[in-house]
Amino acid sequence: MKQVSIAEVIKVPIDSIVVGERRRQKLGRVQSLANSIAARGLIHPLLLRGNQLVAGRRRLEACRRLGWKTVTVRRVDGLTDDELRAMELEENTEREALTDFETTKARLAEIRQAEADLKREAAEEELRQWRSRSM
Repeated sequence: MKQVSIAEVIKVPIDSIVVGERRRQKLGRVQSLANSIAARGLIHPLLLRGNQLVAGRRRLEACRRLGWKTVTVRRVDGLTDDELRAMELEENTEREALTDFETTKARLAEIRQAEADLKREAAEEELRQWRSRSM
């Protein structure tokens, strides 16, 4: 199978992308993905052969919900139908979800960082108030 990661990344109009028959029938939590894309951008481009979507159905829907007019893609025009089907299957089965422990650990780190930020902001505000009273 050819390396997809070396294919050039380009922008195409979202409305030009054709979604054919897909293995995954339920898109799941697309709004959560849309929120992530809005905050951090599209990390992985969609894959297209011609204008046919090969991989990235959930990402495409999330970008549509965000009102994007264009989206980044990699063109994989040289791949055979069998290679494309294998790639779609891998895209949907080879991703490992985080364990509950990993998710909790990451969330706890976010909470601790937020608490530290709040404490720093409170200390800075207290210092500003002290300085304004001292003048």
